Amino acid sequence: GGSISTFGATTSVYNSQFTSDSSQNKGGSISADGGGEFIISNSSIYASKATQEGGAIAVGFSTNFKMMNCVIDGCKAPDGGAIKTRTISRVVINDSYFSNNANSQTATQGGTLSLIGEFPSEKRILNKRDEEYGYFFTNITIENSSTSKEGGAIYIG
Repeated sequence: GGSISTFGATTSVYNSQFTSDSSQNKGGSISADGGGEFIISNSSIYASKATQEGGAIAVGFSTNFKMMNCVIDGCKAPDGGAIKTRTISRVVINDSYFSNNANSQTATQGGTLSLIGEFPSEKRILNKRDEEYGYFFTNITIENSSTSKEGGAIYIG
C-alpha cells in the first residue's frame, strides 16, 4: 500500500484522507492482508493507483471487509479500479460514493469493485442466505466506472 500496509492484523481506518498515493504492487493507498477485519469509515481516497490490483484499497485473506461513509474518486488499477478483495467471506459497503474509477491499460475486471469471496462450500451448494457470508451493499453510488473486460462497475467472482 502506498500509505498503509498491514499483514496479520485487524486494520481500522477512520476519518482519513488519502490523495495521489501509488503502489508498485497492490493497494494504491491501503493494502491489508491476513487480518481478522478491515474497516474504513468516514474517509476519502482521491487519484490513487496501483500497478496490480486495488487502485485505492486491496484487502486479502480477512474475515470481513466493512466500508461506511467513504468517497473514492479517480483511482486506477488493472484489477479493481478502486477496490480489490481476495478471499474475504463478508463484504459490507454502506453509504459510500465511487466516481471516475477505472481499470488501467491492462484491464481485467471490476472497473470500480473487484470482489473475490471465499465461502464454505456448504453455503455455495445449499445457496443459504447467511449474514456471516456474502456481499451486502446499502446506499452506494457508482458513476463513470469503466473496464475493458468484465464488470464495468462491479465484478463479483
